Amino acid sequence: MINIVYFARVKEELGIAAEEIECPVDGMPVRDLLLRLAAQHGDKGAVLQENNIVVAINHQVADSSAIIRDQDEVAFYPPVTGG
Repeated sequence: MINIVYFARVKEELGIAAEEIECPVDGMPVRDLLLRLAAQHGDKGAVLQENNIVVAINHQVADSSAIIRDQDEVAFYPPVTGG
């Protein structure tokens, strides 16, 4: 299973804070997970297709080609700014 967590505006748009999905035996790239989740969430899933959404795998920022493995935690959140 992949543990998926959503933060800030992503969580608000989707209406959920977390979910779990099955992971293919050989893993999957972030880009495939994004497409799957966007389709699964219908119109609300559009937030996952925005260019500025940050993805982290096990607390490490990852790009769209990074491979997600079984038992990984994947987080989606908008960019963070400080002041």
